[in-house]
Amino acid sequence: MVDYRRVRRLLNGIRCKGCGRRYGCGRVRTLDRRQEVWFLSTACARCQISRIFAVLPQEGRAIEVVLDLTEKEMAHWRERQPVTSDDALAVHLFLKDFQGDVRALLTTGS
Repeated sequence: MVDYRRVRRLLNGIRCKGCGRRYGCGRVRTLDRRQEVWFLSTACARCQISRIFAVLPQEGRAIEVVLDLTEKEMAHWRERQPVTSDDALAVHLFLKDFQGDVRALLTTGS
């Protein structure tokens, strides 16, 4: 069984791309767990930039989180409109009935 505390400690070491402050494990929330993927969120205590992480913990292996964006990608996303509660609800409704794994989700045509 994967130790949730270990996952939170890992995220504690991640720094905010906006201001460089560590997020802190006390601010990590579990959004959902689907099969082998955990969706976690946190927000920077200093600048309030939010991050969502997809974590694939596997028993007996090091936990890795891929999250860093390039500066160009960060600039692109800073210019976008914030995600609204309607956006979140639409994704929730889509995922609620989604049949498949993460690979199928990410390769589904738009």
